This record gives sequence, C-alpha cells and structure tokens, in this order.
Amino acid sequence: MAELINQTKNQPIIKNLRIATSFSTRSKGFIGRKNLDTQEGLWFPQCNWIHTFFMSIPIDVVYLDKKMKVRKVQKNLKPWRFPAPVLFAHSVIELSVGQIDSKKIEVGDTLHVGH
Repeated sequence: MAELINQTKNQPIIKNLRIATSFSTRSKGFIGRKNLDTQEGLWFPQCNWIHTFFMSIPIDVVYLDKKMKVRKVQKNLKPWRFPAPVLFAHSVIELSVGQIDSKKIEVGDTLHVGH
C-alpha cells in the first residue's frame, strides 16, 4: 500500500493506494466490489485509459502524465463505460466517487505516490 498526496496543494488524498502492477491486479481492478472506502484507491502505472465493464459501482478517475501532473479528471464514471484514452496520460488512478471534489483534485495539480 502507498499514500497518495497532492503536492501542489500539500494535502493527503488517500492513505491506502494499491499499485496495479501484476496482470491479475490490473485485470480485476475494482470489479466485483460493492463499495469503496474514501481512503482507498488503485493506481495503474503505464496506462492511459481504463474501462468500467463488469463493475457495479461508479468511480472517480484521475489521469496523470509522466511527471504525475493531472491531465484530466472524470467524476462519477458509471459502470459499463469505455471512455476514450487520454492524450499524454501515462497512468490512471481510480478513487471512490466524490473524492475528486472532496479533495479538490484539479487539472494541473501534481500528485505524489509515497510508500
């Protein structure tokens, strides 16, 4: 587990960030989950898009470039969606719905993953 921090705002975002590096973690993501804790998230390094097929809950999604700068945010992405890949995105973070607004994550912010 890792912690996700907004360096621009000097503010913690979540304390329990899982890093999806294995095939099984990347494939499963949050599929099958009925809810997510507000301190829970999943980071997909070297990824510029995700899908929500087979998911039963909506999520907030943050797309980051190679320097961990926020390129795009998607709030309340519903299950069974296939959004377009994001140009210049290098990784994606999935969060529980409402976290983008409650933590005030904005395009241009720089995030940091700490271990």
